[in-house]
Amino acid sequence: MGAAAAVAADAAVAYSAIHDANRVNYPVLCHFAKHDEWPEDERPALFLNRLRECRVDVEAETYPGTQHGFANADIPAYDEAAACDAWRATRDFLQRVLTSSRDGRS
Repeated sequence: MGAAAAVAADAAVAYSAIHDANRVNYPVLCHFAKHDEWPEDERPALFLNRLRECRVDVEAETYPGTQHGFANADIPAYDEAAACDAWRATRDFLQRVLTSSRDGRS
């Protein structure tokens, strides 16, 4: 199987691990629940380290007291305060990185 090409994007926001860090060449913001079950090779710390090794500009937020799916209003794990915090962080991140990308400051 050949190497996959990088995805054309200016930024990404993730609530879980992106499997192929080698394909990521844009800033990433990750939101993680404090309490979650991760496959051994997808634990947040390992994933963030893989991105950093690939020289990806990555930021991560972990929301205290939250469970997997904390930002999904349709499930019992929904945490309105954490979901709102994640949305604000997402908005601020995208505004910052997309503005700098358009201005040629990335």
